Amino acid sequence: YYAWVDDKNEQFFTGNLYSKIINDYFLLYIRTLYQSYSLLRFSVKISKLLPNDVNKYLLVSDETEAISGKIDRISTEINLFLVKSIATSVSHIHHQNEFYQYLCEEFKIEEDVRSVTAGLDSLCRIQHETVRKKQEEAEKKAREIQEQTEKREKDADNQFQIGLGFMTFLTGISALTDAF
Repeated sequence: YYAWVDDKNEQFFTGNLYSKIINDYFLLYIRTLYQSYSLLRFSVKISKLLPNDVNKYLLVSDETEAISGKIDRISTEINLFLVKSIATSVSHIHHQNEFYQYLCEEFKIEEDVRSVTAGLDSLCRIQHETVRKKQEEAEKKAREIQEQTEKREKDADNQFQIGLGFMTFLTGISALTDAF
């Protein structure tokens, strides 16, 4: 029961209390209940989909990319839910907004949102850092291979230049021999 006294020192609800509660408050209660259980569902989903082994998050492997994809997908789902479902204002009627805020405090919606998203955000950062390290290692190997290839090409080019220089030298000697 949610009511207050107005300026005339009368209670806000004076008649037809049942329909007023059903129309104004019950739907807000259901909405808040839905938000609370949805956040619980997301936390259960996170615990089931993501492995408990710490090494799977820290070691660079193909499984790391799969875990990163799962984390990104769950994070997107949660953010989409938060954007579509949780609002600070639910009505143009002041007392409905106050009741909604009251329910959010009682159900600890904001705390649940922080607890679900904080851990997921941290995992996401760890995964992105791990994937970034893997990409850096792959780029480093690619650069090393490219440098080795360039070195081989340079050595082959140098050998060709030496051979060409030697042939030019022999041609010059042959021209001098023919001249004498």
